[in-house]
Amino acid sequence: MFALLLPAILIGCAHLNLAEETGALPPSTHLADVPFYPQTEFHCGPAALATMLAHQGVAVDYEELVERVYLPERQGSLQAELTATARSLGRIPYRLEANIGAVLAELAAGRPVLVLENHGLSRYPYWHYAVVIGYDQTSNRLLLRSGNERELSIRAGAWFRQWDRAGRWAVVLVEPGQWPADADRERWLNAAVDFEAVAEDDAALAVWEQTLERWPDAALAWLGLGNVQFRRGRLEAAVDAYQRLLEIHPDHASGRYNLAVALQRNGRPCQARSELKALRADATLGQRVTRRIRQLDNECQHNVK
Repeated sequence: MFALLLPAILIGCAHLNLAEETGALPPSTHLADVPFYPQTEFHCGPAALATMLAHQGVAVDYEELVERVYLPERQGSLQAELTATARSLGRIPYRLEANIGAVLAELAAGRPVLVLENHGLSRYPYWHYAVVIGYDQTSNRLLLRSGNERELSIRAGAWFRQWDRAGRWAVVLVEPGQWPADADRERWLNAAVDFEAVAEDDAALAVWEQTLERWPDAALAWLGLGNVQFRRGRLEAAVDAYQRLLEIHPDHASGRYNLAVALQRNGRPCQARSELKALRADATLGQRVTRRIRQLDNECQHNVK
């Protein structure tokens, strides 16, 4: 039941009353249908991840997960390995805000929460992954899939101290097309960027499209959409996405550069050159822009002839 993490900052906490944290949420929630994978040896990371994935309907090979995320030499798993594996299996790991209200909101929405706990002390940590599956306002307790316990009931204050000592790390897995209970724009965009890096193009496209439905002025989403369309060979769609980005954010250097590349690939070198000339002053892209402009000069002259 060991996990790895850099030392966390200890934050003091007083008695925790779930009745004060739930607000308009239901007084209790119990996700009884969440699968249970009892951990073996020090495999709390693979067990918790398997629990989360299986609840999402992802086919789980427990032994394969152990091979992918467990580090034998350290007898534990890193958060980065767990989240990377979830992305590779088509799910978006979304890190929650560092407060228990965010955890309760996800539970009320029907989504279990992967958490990291410190069962030791700040100076002598003993890390553990678990999955929160419910809460009860009346008894002031939380329910977890934890270690070899299918349904661990723990006082809210006691659990909060363990979570607090581990840096309040909490993650939900989101299927493309869905949303976490309370999606923060920057957190979601960061999660979407990480997802696109490893996702199938269809899944990445769906994520950027849903993002733009909610935040149509999100530069990162237009850039991501254009990049996915470019990889798929849909050059007109890529050009359109980059142009939409520049309409909203005309000084977006990466968007303009990518637009020029898409125009060039689409057989419009002179238009591409015009876009690049506006970037000559950009220090981060300077040499790349200069080289491509020279290339486009030749292509334009050839087209004119």
